Amino acid sequence: MNTGRRGLILKWTAGLLGMLAIGGGNILGTIVQRVMYADGMVWENAELLRWCVTGGVWLIGLIVCALAYALGAALEKIDILEMWLSSLDTAVRNRQDS
Repeated sequence: MNTGRRGLILKWTAGLLGMLAIGGGNILGTIVQRVMYADGMVWENAELLRWCVTGGVWLIGLIVCALAYALGAALEKIDILEMWLSSLDTAVRNRQDS
């Protein structure tokens, strides 16, 4: 894999994970609400449970997303620093040769 794209790929992956967390939280919350209501729970309590589950999945997704995005941004900075050091090394070597 091209080392200059590690950070960019990880940042895109973080965005996709965020979208999946939002959709997954909505679906899981709705499933929990319907199952609890079918088991005899009062609709208002089942709805509260739905939003607790949905919010929990969203929060976990947000944290994972933010960490993955930060790691991707750090990898991009590291790649830029590696390129800068490499060009500096080349410049020093060229100067010593002449």
